[in-house]
Amino acid sequence: MQRPVTVCAIVLIVSAAGACGSSRATPMLVVGFGDSTPAGFGVGSALAFPVLYGELLADDLGTEVGVANHATGETRTVAEWVSLITEDEHLEEDVRSADVVVMWMGWHDILPIVYFGSAADWPAMQSQLITKNAEIAIAWNELFETIRELTPDATVLVAVTGLVGAVSERFGSEISWPEMERLAYLDWRDSLIDAAHTHDVIVVPTWNDLQGEGREDLHPEFSSCDGLHFNEAGQHHLAGLFRRYDGIIE
Repeated sequence: MQRPVTVCAIVLIVSAAGACGSSRATPMLVVGFGDSTPAGFGVGSALAFPVLYGELLADDLGTEVGVANHATGETRTVAEWVSLITEDEHLEEDVRSADVVVMWMGWHDILPIVYFGSAADWPAMQSQLITKNAEIAIAWNELFETIRELTPDATVLVAVTGLVGAVSERFGSEISWPEMERLAYLDWRDSLIDAAHTHDVIVVPTWNDLQGEGREDLHPEFSSCDGLHFNEAGQHHLAGLFRRYDGIIE
């Protein structure tokens, strides 16, 4: 497993090496996990939004903030994250010690079905998406329940992202788009939001700020050259969104 980045602030000192046991060495600990976005794909781990979010907290609260960022570029599903938290002692201990947990994940449950499919595959894809959405609804609840059992008093935030532009570009004009949108995105999003509300997890709605109403792609000012990941400005903006929604008083 990729070891977490540990950041100690007020002046952030970034180390690529993870310590044994809990990463807590500061008055406040932020734990991040998820896929390539919180891992800082394209900008580097020091500019990943969980690290930048910790910097904002440190500046606002005037205290030292540690960040243990367990995000990875691996294509890990939500259910696989549940297993990892319960099986990896270092990650479990970090979650148990966390004051804040920040997450961005979930698309790797859906993307293998839609990204490599075609309009000709649509009947089979419908069946796969229905099955996968039922599975991910269970997984979201298991994930949030696991986190809450480990850290019942922490502030826990999860991003709800917009629709990946490649989906609408590939299928929007060829099949029933409302049905594709529902199965490939809306059901996924609604199950995340429902589970979050059940387990007192704060939903960070990113789509209007990072995409905008009626857009499936990222705003150019936040987008890297691949159109899917964030540049440095996008990572900073995402950190600010999490800070806006966390409810932590200065």
